[in-house]
Amino acid sequence: MLRQLTRVARSESAGRLGLPSFIVSKSAVVFLLLVACCFALAVPAAWAQTSSEKERAPEADLRQAMSRLYIHGVTRDLALAEVGEEAVPRLRTLLFDKSFPRRDNVVLFLAQLDRSGRVAADFRRLLENPPGSWDVPEEDAALLLAVEGMGILASRGDDDALATLMRWTAGIEADDELRLAASRGKDPAALRADLLEAAMRGLAWTGDATARRRLSAIARGHVLLSNARDLRPAAEIHLGRFDEILAPISSVVPDGNSPQVKGTSDDRTATRNGDPAAGEPDVTLGGGIFDTQPSVHDNGITWANHVDIPSKMSNGRLDDVLDNGNLRAGRADYNEDVACCITLSRSGGDKVFGVSGDGLDTIDDGSELSTALNDPVSRVKVVRTISWCGGPGFGIAGCAQTPGDGICVRKYSSLTTEAILWIHEYGHNTGLPHANDSRRLMYGTINGGNNGLDQGECNAYHSPSPWTNALLTNTGVCSDGDGDEVQDGIDNCPAVANTNQSDSDGDAIGNACDNCANDSNPDQLDTDSDGLGNVCDVDDDGDGVEDAADCAPLDASVSEVAGESSNLAWTANSKTELTWVLGNQATESNVYRGDFAEVFDPNWACLAAGVLGTTYDDPQLPTAGAGFHYLVTGENSCGESGAGSDSNGAPRTPSACP
Repeated sequence: MLRQLTRVARSESAGRLGLPSFIVSKSAVVFLLLVACCFALAVPAAWAQTSSEKERAPEADLRQAMSRLYIHGVTRDLALAEVGEEAVPRLRTLLFDKSFPRRDNVVLFLAQLDRSGRVAADFRRLLENPPGSWDVPEEDAALLLAVEGMGILASRGDDDALATLMRWTAGIEADDELRLAASRGKDPAALRADLLEAAMRGLAWTGDATARRRLSAIARGHVLLSNARDLRPAAEIHLGRFDEILAPISSVVPDGNSPQVKGTSDDRTATRNGDPAAGEPDVTLGGGIFDTQPSVHDNGITWANHVDIPSKMSNGRLDDVLDNGNLRAGRADYNEDVACCITLSRSGGDKVFGVSGDGLDTIDDGSELSTALNDPVSRVKVVRTISWCGGPGFGIAGCAQTPGDGICVRKYSSLTTEAILWIHEYGHNTGLPHANDSRRLMYGTINGGNNGLDQGECNAYHSPSPWTNALLTNTGVCSDGDGDEVQDGIDNCPAVANTNQSDSDGDAIGNACDNCANDSNPDQLDTDSDGLGNVCDVDDDGDGVEDAADCAPLDASVSEVAGESSNLAWTANSKTELTWVLGNQATESNVYRGDFAEVFDPNWACLAAGVLGTTYDDPQLPTAGAGFHYLVTGENSCGESGAGSDSNGAPRTPSACP
């Protein structure tokens, strides 16, 4: 696999080994499956601004560049093409801007661009006083990458960076900045060991003979760095990385039984068409192409967090991530884009892989990558950092077998970033290479506007390579009933055209068909069928009484407690059947009876409850010399009426009925 490194080569006598401009991984044939990875090659001149243009570029452009996700890491050539060395002073300021969410990118670019010799001190300052929390994945990565980035700086002759790495790895009490940074975490001893391992990754980048000797000494146990974790195995890994980074150009070509590790020679030879993150105009939705496949296919995704990562993917978050990715795939966003009838869905719940302290939360070499990718617990493994994907890389976001059934990804705070990253890496699993159009999902940089698939790419998600071991389900007919170029399987208004799929209240019902567009109501309940959902309708039952004053807001026949009954009497020509007039809004009645003899006793007891209509027959006769007296109250869903007042004006109080 071909990759490019730009370094300042020094002679052995000066303490730094001479480095070739290009290398090829000696381990390019170790995997049984191709790997979609990891290096951005030199960017064509057509991409690059001139120095004067970069100097004039507004601050917003720099922030946009730092907000992108460079899936396969950041090289010096990419950094030069994106922002240039002229941006270093502004990047140094941005590094400590507490409000900026992508500090990890700022670290990546500063490490690749700085020639001032001042950034090493900035990285130490970042560790001494981190602006963000370890629990935020980008902040966690920024601190680890700042330590590793010392090695990138040292590889270009920054003696301060090299001296810092050598001091940090000199012994168990020599890493003050790392110890201070780790002290702010939940497990300071474990975090300090993580930072020390990042320092060893940095040593591997340096190309310096003394750095190699230090790694060798740690691997042999001659230098002890941590009481919390045995770092000798990690040192052995990074010693191998050191040698691989310095490996000479090789013409090794794998034989037919060992598929070649996939290179990425097309990652940065792309045109930048319609890149919204670059400040270019948004594309007009619609005008695309509809999928030619007859059915919708769902691809089930299994996944696991490494046990040691501080910020873990959750079930609910992954559902949102995959829904966002499905919209990008299932809608035609520009003329050449296919509205693809595929979806990705979470298969099962969250799992974990690895054991605490095994080092697989940071992927550092081919062996660790192979172990993680081939762990049968799940397809996708969520890890902390990736610095090897077919070869060493700096700030890799995702790595996938191409084709195959293994993926490693980092965790991010942005839903958009994660949505594109997951569907992109799964695309590699299906067998897809990188695309050369920045609007495409399979493009190597996430700019926020990656939405497109061509029909061939769409077909790969419908019928993945057998190596994918896909969990594939036919979920229905591939159709677009409302003609809005959003396939019905993911359309949030399948019967009403709404290409933009706007959903202001986040209830999965698009604004175009949502009867309460600004208030979440996924059930769309509209009791009075007036076109306004109950959530936003002030009079749900349409009875003319607003819900705030309506004791039964879902019953148009009732808005207040039942009124008292009236005109209680015997039915004509009957001495056993009572009749009365219902009170206002009463829907049923309760009949009470009491006894009297020489003295009237107001002992009304429930005779009949819930009587419908306005009559009740009581065939029982009182004993000689005694009599019955009766009360009738009204009742509805809001409650029972009163029973009137006695001759003294006190409210009558019959017993409960029933």
